[in-house]
Amino acid sequence: MLTPLKPRTDEQDTISKHWGYIFNIEEDAYALLRDYLDAISSYFAGHEGSDEIIIDIEARIAELFNERLGEDRQVVLNTDVDEVITIMGKPEQYAEAEANEENNAGAADSKKSKKSRSTDNSN
Repeated sequence: MLTPLKPRTDEQDTISKHWGYIFNIEEDAYALLRDYLDAISSYFAGHEGSDEIIIDIEARIAELFNERLGEDRQVVLNTDVDEVITIMGKPEQYAEAEANEENNAGAADSKKSKKSRSTDNSN
């Protein structure tokens, strides 16, 4: 007599998410993704066009998940979410990039001003 198979105890429940594609995400991976998206939403809350920015970010995340999944695997795992976060960057990195852009723009304006003054002084 055959004994019925017992379900694996190491499997997690999954959550379905729809971003143009339907994804099944492990609960732990979903919690990690939700925390990441909450952090991004908080970061962009004061920015003009923040809703569009979040939609674009979610669309890119969906593309990245879609690239990782296939016929052999249809559930998004923690490792997938970690890889996507690494690719997309964290809000702290966005702040650093913005600060660097502002510093570079300020330095470029300063160089233009100095060049303009030296040209004016040569007359």
